[in-house]
Amino acid sequence: MDKNVKVGDTVEVVYQLETPRGSKEEVARGVVDQISEESITISSEESFIFLAREKVKFIRVV
Repeated sequence: MDKNVKVGDTVEVVYQLETPRGSKEEVARGVVDQISEESITISSEESFIFLAREKVKFIRVV
């Protein structure tokens, strides 16, 4: 995870999504609303995404 990511940044996140058929990688793009030790919350025009930190594979400022 990019250490320079902060609230208000526009980011791209690659994260692990668990499905009935197994796990797959998804990519989300949005603005960081909240960062804590356990999770990160990102909002885009369509929705909010709440991710547990262990699910995040990669995050970078775009």
